[in-house]
Amino acid sequence: MGMNKSLKWLLRVGLSLFLLAYVGFQAYRMLYHPIRTQRVTLATVQDTVTADAIALHDETVLKGGTSGVIDYTRTDGERVSKGGTVANIYPTEQDAQNQQALQKLQDKITQLQNLGDSGSASVTDVSVLDAALREDFLKLADATSGSNLDGLSDAGANLLDYLNRKQLATGAVSDFNGTIAALQKQADALKAKIGAAGQPLTSPLAGYFVKTADGYEGAYDVSNIASIKPADVQKLLTEKVTPPADAAGKIVSEFEWYVVALLSPDEAHRLSESAQVNLRFVLSSEDAIPATVLALNPSGNQYAAVFQCSSMTEKLAAVRRQSVRVIIGSYTGLRVDNQYISVVKGKKGVFVQDGNTARFRTIVPVYSGNGYTVSSVDPTDAGRLQVYDAIITNRDDLHDGELLQ
Repeated sequence: MGMNKSLKWLLRVGLSLFLLAYVGFQAYRMLYHPIRTQRVTLATVQDTVTADAIALHDETVLKGGTSGVIDYTRTDGERVSKGGTVANIYPTEQDAQNQQALQKLQDKITQLQNLGDSGSASVTDVSVLDAALREDFLKLADATSGSNLDGLSDAGANLLDYLNRKQLATGAVSDFNGTIAALQKQADALKAKIGAAGQPLTSPLAGYFVKTADGYEGAYDVSNIASIKPADVQKLLTEKVTPPADAAGKIVSEFEWYVVALLSPDEAHRLSESAQVNLRFVLSSEDAIPATVLALNPSGNQYAAVFQCSSMTEKLAAVRRQSVRVIIGSYTGLRVDNQYISVVKGKKGVFVQDGNTARFRTIVPVYSGNGYTVSSVDPTDAGRLQVYDAIITNRDDLHDGELLQ
């Protein structure tokens, strides 16, 4: 009997200690490890690859850069027709400067003559002109405040035009004949100073004009671009080239142009031939441009990726060697850190706090990388993760329906 009493007493003590420890553990977990959560919201992420790249065109170098002083009449990236004049070449620097000054005077004369011939300046609504003046002044101020001065000249010319119109509209002047005569006198004096007429530099074919040649023209035959090898790309990226000494510019003759880059196997496998992507040049302020994956050519542990482009602007015309960000896709959904994802009964999901209960919510990944997953949204699926659900971030021992308090 004594043994039985001792055994029962030990069992009671053991059970009491177990219950005390369990209650203490639960109290400790609630008091010192409160549930922490993270609200899930919609996010848009991009699947990208960044690589060193080089832009290649079908280019024709224009000769004549050593025969005189060049006065360009076209801007970079401007479309020209076959036989179109892209510049005038003058014997001396002074002749070129005089010709530029003459052109500015002639533009002013034409502008004032057009104002006098319009016949509508005297009946123009002054309030409309004042509104236009304010808007153009703000444009001029904005252009001078930043580092990009592309629109400064146009904004200044427009502002002067509006001021002249207001003078006519308010009767401050009746015409600009005196001003035109004075400007014409200056123009005639400049014409007399120009020693010889400029020799026109014309384009031998239609295309896009670029003022500079960097030595990569003809470095690779773009008619064979689809078969370019990684070694060819490596050579283009590392070799030193010398610009032609007599180049006065070049013509990019084809509508399509190409960007080639070296990719690792993992990067290349995220792409496929004929896929549509967007390219953003890291050192350019130009927006991302659409491109098509023309080829993915392997050799060893590298791939030569070829992207075909058709967009052309002044800034893109100047792009040659720089890093490019290939935007493979853009995905919008619920962004979830991978460390909070669990697999329950073969389904991926996360535990969320629903009042004082843990609930398992499934996810449907549309993109995964860089330590997170983007899940698609379906508000009609009650079992799927939804916007503003609170993901439990500090518990990995949960089950669906478990009470949290």
